[in-house]
Amino acid sequence: MLSLKSFFQKQTLNGTYQILAGGTRWSVESAKIHNCYAFTDGWPTLCERLKIFDEDLLIFNKIDNVSFQLSVYRDCIPVVLSDIVDSVDDDEVVEISHGQFVDELDKRLPVEVANRAGFKKKRHSLKVQNLEGNVVVYIAKTEKNGSANRYSVENWQKFMDDNNFIDGMMLDFTFLTSKNTIILKNVRSG
Repeated sequence: MLSLKSFFQKQTLNGTYQILAGGTRWSVESAKIHNCYAFTDGWPTLCERLKIFDEDLLIFNKIDNVSFQLSVYRDCIPVVLSDIVDSVDDDEVVEISHGQFVDELDKRLPVEVANRAGFKKKRHSLKVQNLEGNVVVYIAKTEKNGSANRYSVENWQKFMDDNNFIDGMMLDFTFLTSKNTIILKNVRSG
């Protein structure tokens, strides 16, 4: 439950509000509980899906009378919110940490991702989704690694730059086989 008293003065706050967070517009209900108004229906789901915890600091920027942009801080560090994919069978998802990418300009995909994606040609398109839900197609190209192939992602630095990521940040990805997409799910300071 989150108190809404500081957002409005002398206004009735019952109703539906829109929270913009993690690349998604969330509908939450508000209700008067004792002497305070609070987000109720929809708020627990938002917190669960975006991994917001009780000890997090939440900042709501009022967009209009029914919409807010949500920012979250944990231990004084901004948290990049992302709606985590959780409705997919485990055998369709491969977890990837930034540390699994070889530290070069064009980052290499983990072998398991290339295998699950069915990469066999010299060049493949690969969808990468950022935290806001925007999908960009990159090219994964074959490189010889002894007798085996490995795949690097062309212009990976562009993804880093476009999303304002800097060296030292830890990026956690999920590879969703059914969509052939790498989904950024979390960003942590290094």
